[in-house]
Amino acid sequence: MLARLGFLIPLGALHRLFQPREVLLTYAVVGLVVLLPVSLLPGWRLILTVGGIAAAAAAVAGGGSVLVPGLFLVGFGAARYGVESLLGLPTGRICAVLGAATMLAVALNALQIGKGADSDPWPAAVAGLATAAAYVAAVVLLMRSRIRRALCALAPLGRTALTGYIAATLLILAADHLLQIGDEPDYGMAFSVGAGVFLVEMAFSLLWLRRARYGPLEWVWRCLTWWRVMPNR
Repeated sequence: MLARLGFLIPLGALHRLFQPREVLLTYAVVGLVVLLPVSLLPGWRLILTVGGIAAAAAAVAGGGSVLVPGLFLVGFGAARYGVESLLGLPTGRICAVLGAATMLAVALNALQIGKGADSDPWPAAVAGLATAAAYVAAVVLLMRSRIRRALCALAPLGRTALTGYIAATLLILAADHLLQIGDEPDYGMAFSVGAGVFLVEMAFSLLWLRRARYGPLEWVWRCLTWWRVMPNR
């Protein structure tokens, strides 16, 4: 973990030159400070509880990078509890989470957009958490439906997440150079560019992983972590 997060620091610092609000550098530093010592603790209840409290407090305080430590602890505690156990919760409970999270997300996102960028930051932070919870609940429910196989086609994107995250910055900067996206707010253009980047990266991940085990940057990161050339064919 020390090597993996340590080598993420220069990668995030380089990426920050192109995207000042990128998150890899924050992930690496918080991971070293929070996750590494916590990984030595037993159990999951204390980790999950502290993480939930920290994330809630950070959201009320305005969100941003201060959310990361709490969310890292929530994720680590959930992993200790067992992802299979969480995914196996009764459908009724997941539907209840989806309904509550969706209503909260819609209300807070509408409030955020209506008040503009100068409004209090906490609605945006809580809206982000609610939207994420709604996405997760929706995906879990869809994985229990007949379209599960269609969703599984997205797996290569997850296996190339690091490559996709950094490539998205380069693609969006290129699109902005051509289309001047940042000149004025245009939600239609923003959605179109986002969808285009998504489709390009999905096609790339599908083609790349037909011949490789890891994505390009994932392979480099793995080689640095273990300090030897890892097989990738």
